[in-house]
Amino acid sequence: MKETKEVVKLKKPINIGGQLTSELALREPTAKDFRRTFSKKNVDKFSHQQLMMQLAAELAGISDDEFDLLCLSDTTAMIEAVDRFT
Repeated sequence: MKETKEVVKLKKPINIGGQLTSELALREPTAKDFRRTFSKKNVDKFSHQQLMMQLAAELAGISDDEFDLLCLSDTTAMIEAVDRFT
């Protein structure tokens, strides 16, 4: 079975692990990813947008700190990439 990915080309590359990165590939989320991200505890604690950023970082295999390096337009593109899986 072929794995589905969404690739986001970054307008402003970021440094991840000492490498300048100009694109991020997000794997297709599983039900487990959604269940974990949108748990009652998380929904009560974080906004929907914060949860989507957390999910996008997880699907791209980067840390929250690395995700925080993205400019706003790249952050929006990452969230939109997650939405395209639905």
